[in-house]
Amino acid sequence: MAQGPEKGDSVYDFLYVDARRIAVFLSQFEQYGHLTSLTRAASETNSSSGGLNAVVKLDTAASEQTTQTRQFDPQWLAPLSFLDQAGQKGMIVRELSEARIGQLVLASGRLAMFDLGVMRSAWEIPAIRDVIIQGAMDAQDATDALPLQGNHKDRQRQDRERKANAAKEMSAGLEFIKLLPHAIQSSLRNGEAEIWASLRDDNLIVPASELLTKHGHVIAGDWNAVGILDALPDEVVPSVESDPEKFIAHATAALALGALWQAITAITPIARFALGRPATSYGMTPLLIFREVAA
Repeated sequence: MAQGPEKGDSVYDFLYVDARRIAVFLSQFEQYGHLTSLTRAASETNSSSGGLNAVVKLDTAASEQTTQTRQFDPQWLAPLSFLDQAGQKGMIVRELSEARIGQLVLASGRLAMFDLGVMRSAWEIPAIRDVIIQGAMDAQDATDALPLQGNHKDRQRQDRERKANAAKEMSAGLEFIKLLPHAIQSSLRNGEAEIWASLRDDNLIVPASELLTKHGHVIAGDWNAVGILDALPDEVVPSVESDPEKFIAHATAALALGALWQAITAITPIARFALGRPATSYGMTPLLIFREVAA
């Protein structure tokens, strides 16, 4: 981590802590694994002496030993220890454009968050379904590299067929979406880049519902996120005409999924469009989300 204020001048306000993953990292940093409990004992000895008889002095001494034991919970030291040790080992990359998939990155910026759990029943509302389907179709039209063929009447027919097929695929995708986990999504704006991540509710220090009612989807303040970079902004999906080699590579990967590959490759992009990472965003598995609170 960068050099901060002296101890006591600031603290970290954690919003999200993935304690389990952090424990896995710390167990690899330490020789004896991850510290789960800490006991400190302090002993104090008191002694006293006195004399008897004015002629013959007899010294008596008594001592008493008191032991005080304190039990500490180190779970909240773990995030700080992880930040310190990973930083000292040079494992944290601070320039997003220089990071590779699988590396630890530290990014700072504006934090947005939304709990998709509130949308579980929304897919049944016709108006919402229509908006989502139309938006997905517009996005598909913008990236579709296959031109329409023939005269004006043929192109109109092809356009209608394409839109009808797309609408069916989108509708099937929405039905599929109902079966998917509706996670808490977050986005961190870092300069010109956007970092997308899904969050586990049990790792949040403050419940997502409280954040939504207090802030809306943008959480006030400047936030830092440390996590594992696991996705880069997407390239445009290749077509036969634009890049035959990449198209064949995509098709081969899909064929490895089995006989249902055509349906799978049609539905999963729709599910991701509605619930997943935007094509222009980086992807991160977050370990910590926090801000600095200074005196």
